[in-house]
Amino acid sequence: MPRLERRFLGDCGEHYVASYLYGMGLVPKLTERNTVAVDMTVATATGQRSISLQVKTGQHRDTHVTRAKKPENDYWVWRVGRKAVTNRAKASHWYAFVAVGNWLTGGGSPEVFFVPSHFVVKRLRENKQIGRPPFGQSEWFHMTEEEARLHRGLIGYRKLEKALKDKGAA
Repeated sequence: MPRLERRFLGDCGEHYVASYLYGMGLVPKLTERNTVAVDMTVATATGQRSISLQVKTGQHRDTHVTRAKKPENDYWVWRVGRKAVTNRAKASHWYAFVAVGNWLTGGGSPEVFFVPSHFVVKRLRENKQIGRPPFGQSEWFHMTEEEARLHRGLIGYRKLEKALKDKGAA
């Protein structure tokens, strides 16, 4: 699969997630380019509650690391930036991690993982303590295959939807 330029890949992921959320009955609004730590706000159809969402996109070969001898050690990884580890986890801030895969060449749809910021920040702080590449570099977020199942697609979306409807959302 041809590699997309990073700026196009990021935009592709943001618009894909916005489309997904619209399809689920929420109202996403993309922020202006270069807005720090927020790519879109997501509101209920009534507009009474909203959350912020940061989207991180990678092509499948960049994001899914397969361990042929031990598939239980497979993991997903995205670069989130060094500042992410210093961000304060908020109930009203989430991440959408997108793996584009072979979508652009006729393959299946991208995979989307909706992950609360408290999980991302916790993992980034753990990575910093491990001290081995790439996890010793705090700008890389990873999930095991088992963790990914808890955040992938509809399962992750339902958690985001619940957080949006809970009192924790603004």
